[in-house]
Amino acid sequence: MIDMMITRDDRDFMRDFETPGTRAFDHALDLSVMIWELMQEKGLSKTELARRMGVSKSNLSNLLNTQPNMTLETIARFELALDVKLEFRFVPKDARDSAADEKPASAQG
Repeated sequence: MIDMMITRDDRDFMRDFETPGTRAFDHALDLSVMIWELMQEKGLSKTELARRMGVSKSNLSNLLNTQPNMTLETIARFELALDVKLEFRFVPKDARDSAADEKPASAQG
């Protein structure tokens, strides 16, 4: 996995230009990364995940390539296919930003 380091200055710059569209893209990217990590953890190929979701492999690829308009039904399909539950929660914006400063456990060496 590529280790992309985003500096505090980068986040400040991005926050200045944040829109609903950029926020949606950010959420889609987060979901995509979580799904890829779960696939790796469970030893699932794209072919097997697509089969479990009842979609074509090309459709799955499109969904995993950061589609910011992913529906809740599609997210539910991922949950069922991966045998997980996604938890949603709102956090104060400052808490979200400080959490981004920490390196995710999956990215630690």
